[in-house]
Parts: sequence; C-alpha cells; structure tokens
Amino acid sequence: MATNPKYSIILTDTSGNKYEFEKATNRAWERYENEVGKCRFTIPHNDSKITASVFDSGKTKIDIYRNGTVVWQGLLFTTEDNTEGTTVYGLDYKETLKWYRVGFNTSYSGVTIGSGVISPVFDAIDALSDSTPGSLFTKGTIENPYQTSTTTNKTISLTTFDEDFFTLLQKLVYYSRSNSPTGAWEQNTVFDIAPASSPTFTFLRNVGSDKSDAVFELDGEIINFSFINDFRFIHNDIKGYTVGTGPAVLNSTQTDSTSISAQYRRQFAPVHGDLTVQGELDERVKDQLKKEKDVAKTLTLSFAPGLAPFDGYSMGDGIKVRISRGRVSIDEFMRVVGMIVDVEDSGAEITRPILQRKRS
Repeated sequence: MATNPKYSIILTDTSGNKYEFEKATNRAWERYENEVGKCRFTIPHNDSKITASVFDSGKTKIDIYRNGTVVWQGLLFTTEDNTEGTTVYGLDYKETLKWYRVGFNTSYSGVTIGSGVISPVFDAIDALSDSTPGSLFTKGTIENPYQTSTTTNKTISLTTFDEDFFTLLQKLVYYSRSNSPTGAWEQNTVFDIAPASSPTFTFLRNVGSDKSDAVFELDGEIINFSFINDFRFIHNDIKGYTVGTGPAVLNSTQTDSTSISAQYRRQFAPVHGDLTVQGELDERVKDQLKKEKDVAKTLTLSFAPGLAPFDGYSMGDGIKVRISRGRVSIDEFMRVVGMIVDVEDSGAEITRPILQRKRS
C-alpha cells in the first residue's frame, strides 16, 4: 500500500522565527501558470502556537513542504477564526507583483521584451526600500522571446502608464506569442516565482514539452473529470482600438470566416490603452482572435489517491490523456496550466491538474 506523503507547514515571522504546524487540517495548495496560486490550512484552537504573533503580520511567509521539498511559497493574506480554530489563506509571491507601478508615460521603442522591458522594470522595483523583489525573491533568468521560426529576438514598442508589474507581464506574454503578419503562434511564454530554497523571478520564452511517459487514462489513474465547453465568450470579428501619437485613434479589425460560419458572427471592440503603435495593435488583436474565435475547452482531472503532483512532468508540459466516456473522446497531449492539491486529514493526497488544449 502506498505511503501517504509527509506534509509540513512552516510560517516565518519578520524576525526570522519559524513556526511549524504539525496538527494542521483542511490543507490545500494550488499553482497556476501566469496567475496567482493559493493555499489554505486550519490550525486547531488548542494548538499551543495558535497565539503566536506570526498570524498578525502582512510579512508572514508560508512554506509548504512535501516529503522535505518545498512545493508552495507565499505570504499570509487572510485569517479566519471560529470555534474550530484559525484558517489561514495564502497567496503565492506572484501576488506581490501587483503592488508595484511600472512608470507613468514611460516609452519603449524597438526594444526586446525580456532585457529591454522586464529586466529594467524589475531592477527599478528592486531598488525600492521594503519591496518584495530583493527581499523575498531575486531576479533569475529573463529570456527574450523570438520571432516566429527564428532565433531572432522579437522587438516591441509600447508606453506604460503606471499599471502594475503583474498586469504588464501578462500583456508581454501576449506580445511574446503573437507575430505579424501570421497572427498568434504556439510559443508558451511563462513568468513565475517557483518554490525554492532561494526563489527567483523568471520570464521564459517557451516552457514545456510533451512527456511520453506521463499517460493517464479514465478508470485507471483518472477517477473523475470535468470537461467544459464554454460558448459564452467566442469573439470572431474583433476590432481593437488604441490612441497613438498625434493623438490619433488607431484600429485593427481581424476576423475568422470559419468561426463566423460555425458560430454566427460575434463582434467585440476592446480598447488597448497600453498600445501606441499600429503594428503592435495588429498583433494583439490577432492573438486575441486566435484565443477567442473557438469554444473555450478546459479539462480538470481528479487522479486516484496516491498519485503525486508533477510526477514525471512539470507545469507547462504536455501529458497524454485518454478519456472515452459519453460525448467525450480524448486521446492527446494536453498542457498542464494549473495544479490543485487537497490533502485529506487522513493524509491521503488528491491531485487535480488543470489542462488546456495546446496552442496551434
């Protein structure tokens, strides 16, 4: 019989004092690609460390270890006290990237994405006193995305207006995977602050590969699944707007005739206020069309107890999924874009990866 993994939860206060909570229940942690991950656990009211001041600071760090390896890191964000004890909710370090501005009316012209924009912005934030970059994590690998089918660095032009760093990074992910004149492509750009003894912020141009040994089948490793087809947000006739120099109102219209025929014409007119150049607006709208012209398909799996998270694969990798049940027929590699792990009070671990069909 498989042995349950050993979990330990350690909270660290502002003085570096560490508190390990061995009696925690209701344990869960989540990680997501280009989004903020979460954790949750409950400390019983009769735990001798329940009154520690570690629960009263916005600087309290949370480290969750699985069999001695850190699998989740972040800060304490919310506590809820009731008759049973204290439930702690944490958000991973990517949440803190929302706290920092990236400059008002700061223009970049013909620069690379990683070394030309992200790296200097990170350095400027790092130079601030009491900022999380430099305190909780440092700058790691910052890559420059390439132009399609080349090893030539892609260059962009944009102007920032004091949006937060997290929002800018999500925009730069769009830039990284789009390319005129052919539109969006399959480059999988990811920014992350992965759990580690010395965590680093990274921006990588193309993450993930298909793992031929990671094969999961219904009525085997998979005990349940949820496959969602969402028709609500299809957009196949998109006209994007922005304001360029002059000022002048710029627009870009992109359509997909196949989607229009199959799904009716569905128009959308977003405003992209961060863009000031026609070419970049074209790329953004093409990428948006590529993403939104078809029905959104999301698959969430529930693995049998005892299957470890990220066993033989990592975030961003493709794992082979085989499901034949009712209307659902899947036999393909799907990309891991999230991971939800619930640890039952018995110690059994329930792993639920979140998958999406790969970009093409």
